[in-house]
Amino acid sequence: MLTQNPRNFEDVHGPLEALVVEQDTSSIRLRKLFHSLGLETVYLLFQEIRGHSAVEEKKIAVVVDLRSACYVSLLHLIPTSASVVLLVFNWRGYYIGGELSGPVGEDNLKFLGLQFAAKMLELLTMASLSTILFALVRRQLISNSVPLGAVTAGFKFDKISLLWSKEFVATCATRFSTSGQKFLLIATVIIFTILGATIGPSAAVAVQPVLRDWPAGVFPEKVLVSGRQSMRTMAARFKGPFIYQPELTAATAPSSAIADVVSQLERYFIANAHQCSVGKARFCYYKDMFFSVNAKQPVTYVRCSASDLNETVRFPRLDQGNGNYPLVKYNKSTIGSQQWFDVSTGQGSHPGLSWVELPQADFGQSSIGAVVALPWTDIAGKPGQVLACTIDARWADATATVSFLGGQMIASGSPTDWYTGGQLQLESNGSSSWPQVKIAPKWATSINPSIAEPSMSAFSVLCNSVGRFDNVSLAPSPINAVEAVLALMLTDGLAQTGSMAMILGSLKGLANYEWTNEMLPRGSVFGSGGSVFDYSYKAGDPSTKLVMETTVTGYGYGVTTAKLLSTIVLFIYSFIAMAYTVYSICYEKTTSSSWESITELIVLAMNSAPSSVLQNTGAGIATLKTLKEPVRIAVSDDQLQMIFEDGERLEKVAENRFYG
Repeated sequence: MLTQNPRNFEDVHGPLEALVVEQDTSSIRLRKLFHSLGLETVYLLFQEIRGHSAVEEKKIAVVVDLRSACYVSLLHLIPTSASVVLLVFNWRGYYIGGELSGPVGEDNLKFLGLQFAAKMLELLTMASLSTILFALVRRQLISNSVPLGAVTAGFKFDKISLLWSKEFVATCATRFSTSGQKFLLIATVIIFTILGATIGPSAAVAVQPVLRDWPAGVFPEKVLVSGRQSMRTMAARFKGPFIYQPELTAATAPSSAIADVVSQLERYFIANAHQCSVGKARFCYYKDMFFSVNAKQPVTYVRCSASDLNETVRFPRLDQGNGNYPLVKYNKSTIGSQQWFDVSTGQGSHPGLSWVELPQADFGQSSIGAVVALPWTDIAGKPGQVLACTIDARWADATATVSFLGGQMIASGSPTDWYTGGQLQLESNGSSSWPQVKIAPKWATSINPSIAEPSMSAFSVLCNSVGRFDNVSLAPSPINAVEAVLALMLTDGLAQTGSMAMILGSLKGLANYEWTNEMLPRGSVFGSGGSVFDYSYKAGDPSTKLVMETTVTGYGYGVTTAKLLSTIVLFIYSFIAMAYTVYSICYEKTTSSSWESITELIVLAMNSAPSSVLQNTGAGIATLKTLKEPVRIAVSDDQLQMIFEDGERLEKVAENRFYG
């Protein structure tokens, strides 16, 4: 005969036992509190000291009580709260500084502490998931039945091997009383097992701050193109006594105008110090700050071919691809003759340089040609040598950067793949990604003025500074030295284009520091700022819009691929735990700590009547059929037992009722 499930203690014990029930309720709630915190051993020791645990008493298997449900929710609240904090830190962003908070110079110890915290979060999360899975299995054991193989799912979900174990395979192959019951159990086991395998590394990644460059403000400005307030780093790749030998001598440097703009705007970042001084913490501590502008900058490629006097000079073509530089004769002038050589070198006193146009029909895509006369190239009696050099100059996309600690007026930057064939890249329409610069001989002559007497050009002075004897002709490889000098000269000349530019407009709200709010990220920890200068574009303004980006190097939390993946795992856990907590507190209000250990499950099985289903299983289970047998927990003679479907129909477990 099935009895109606009572909903409270008084329904079971009656009014004469109200005092006893109240005491039992307090004891149960206290035990639930310690159990939810994983401190049940402390409770048992406390009971041992008080002398209340000499004999096992009857216990309630399923408690329907709001306060007990709230106590159990503490186990979910702690790891969920920690996960939510990490989600906010990583998704919204949180900047720490040049080193982690705490004692200076002890970052290794702080990282160790964070790893311990991550491990603690993992353990609490696994305990939370275990409680939820046990609750699901226990509910189905009491209300219906589950396959024998699913009874121990709560003990094994922390191992990914559960998904191909015989117990789980048997569970999937079993016919449940309802398809919804089967789907819920199997889906929960799969999701919890995946979470069990990923929650540990995800917590370790999410809790660890990243040392990187963080966006600390982006603001657009209008500029012409300039060059008086900064120094620039010129990068070069040339042939020399190295293992690495580039096919083309190349050089690049940031535009002088852009470098000046970055250097000038970088000084305005005192806005950050102002925010710190008024208590609006921003980026008060850092390892370094970088200020950068994406803009075009020149890249120059040079390759020369040597010939003797009075021979036809031959220029290499540079547009045939890497490793293919055919020589093409130049027959349209007296260049290379003895007369030209004497005039160009001042009767053999210094190196000479002449610029020539190279027709595209013969020489392909090139910017300009240079013919260099080198006297005294051979001590055996040859009067000199002629070098025919083809020059390919480009405007390439690059980022000019100024470091706050590395030199506030030194700009550096270079295009991607600038010395490994970047000039050969094409757009989807077939045009070059880096526009080629067509250089007129007259402009090239202007960057090679006479700077010494008697009539020594800049090119000659640079050449004579090569080698130990102030003579490029005596260098180990004069042709390599000349290529380097030409690349540096032309790159610097192109970088000086428009060097008198200036920033248009004035600072917004100079008196009330309005402009300081525009420089720093707006509405978020990291990201873009506004416009610092009060300027409105006017038709015909010869200006270019540039965006300066500020990044700060330090520790912080933000979205990266690894952080995103790890926080998704924490989000899934948090959603499950919060949904379960709300459901158990607001709707079901049911809790239980029964059969959550292997020992308790063994004791329950030993107290149960034997079943023919388990015949010949004393030494192990070797068939899926046994693991597929439905099992449930029911009441027989006021005793809880684990029974199989082949047994007699017994009373269901009642809520808020004591059992032996």
